[in-house]
Amino acid sequence: MKNIYHTLWIFCLAAVLFACKNDIKDSKSMNDKEIIKTETKPLPNEAKRELNSVFSKLMITQELKTYVRFIISADLVEVLSNQKGPFTVFAPTIDAFNNIPKEKMNLLLDYNKRVFLIDLIKTHIVEGNLDFATLVQSISKNGGIYNLKTLSGVTLTASMIGNEIIIKDNNGVKAIIGKSDINGSNGVIHVLDTVLGVN
Repeated sequence: MKNIYHTLWIFCLAAVLFACKNDIKDSKSMNDKEIIKTETKPLPNEAKRELNSVFSKLMITQELKTYVRFIISADLVEVLSNQKGPFTVFAPTIDAFNNIPKEKMNLLLDYNKRVFLIDLIKTHIVEGNLDFATLVQSISKNGGIYNLKTLSGVTLTASMIGNEIIIKDNNGVKAIIGKSDINGSNGVIHVLDTVLGVN
């Protein structure tokens, strides 16, 4: 009987030692495994341009939310996000749109008459990268008035009163540039206090 207990005790001890040996071996083999690092691939240049586009900058500028909504409704996102441009965007604020007469606003919101909205959006976009300093120089070189041909075909005029740049449409409506030089990968944005091209 004593021999049986002794044999069982040796068997148990051997089993424990064998298990411990396997645990150490497994642990060692895990440590020896090569750790695979996941690398984030750099974005393609086209994607970078789109992320930093004029449209992206418009979207993150709080006071321009209404203008952004109208760009989307007019199906002009592609122009300002993917096209190289460059473009200068004179973007009216939310308050500027709130000051539009109700009947004019209803017209802009009417999907069946979307041509008016498209014209309005394009009236605030000019080809070329015209930052504030370039506008000031251009106004000065052209006798105090600088003409800006918009994507809608309408000509705006830029002039100065003191240190402020005034943008005027062909109906004589004037807007003042507030925040300026919001730069994107395909152009620049200037914020206006009045909506132009509403007649």
